[in-house]
Formats: sequence, structure tokens, C-alpha cells
Amino acid sequence: MLAAIKMEVMTPSLETPNEGCLGLLPLAARFPVSLSLPKTPGRPAEAAPVVAKQLSDTILSSGMINLKELSLVSGKAAWMAYLDIYCYDADGALFDTALLSAVAAFSHYF
Repeated sequence: MLAAIKMEVMTPSLETPNEGCLGLLPLAARFPVSLSLPKTPGRPAEAAPVVAKQLSDTILSSGMINLKELSLVSGKAAWMAYLDIYCYDADGALFDTALLSAVAAFSHYF
């Protein structure tokens, strides 16, 4: 697994004006079935949305990321952190390796 973080300034939601946001949107498209198959755009692997949801829930509930620290100007601007994870070998333990790569990426960024 390879994890990368991209940051973007956004307008925070009205419900949480003092918090930034964590996005895992591209994760689902980054899980190839096998390295030997051509990597073409298309439908994501069946495990990808499940792993993405588990990963998002685990990161947010662990307190690893304090979304309040991502606030720039209360109610006007905050950081949106996009976590991209590329899976180079889907031979097992997808969640564990995705979580380890996410922790490593966030530990270097924050």
C-alpha cells in the first residue's frame, strides 16, 4: 500500500463551522484485483468500499486526527484532507495494511 495526503481549503459546513474534513473518496478506485491485470478505470473491487468505510470510521473514532485543528477561520475556511491509498498487492489483510499506510502518511503530515 502507498498512502498520500492532499490538502485543499474548503468552506466548513454549518453544523461544524470550527472543523475541517477528512475525505477518502478516491480509495475505492485504487484497489486492483491483481498486479498482472491492466489497471484501467472502471468499477472498483468489491472490497474497496468496505475497507474505505472501515478505515474512515477507525481514523475518525481513534482521535488520530483532530478535525478542529484543521480549521483556518471559524465558519469561513478549513482544510479538507484527502487520503489516497494505492493498493499494489491485494493478497490479504487489506484493512490492516491500509490503516498502517494511512497512519504513516498522517504522522508525516500532521
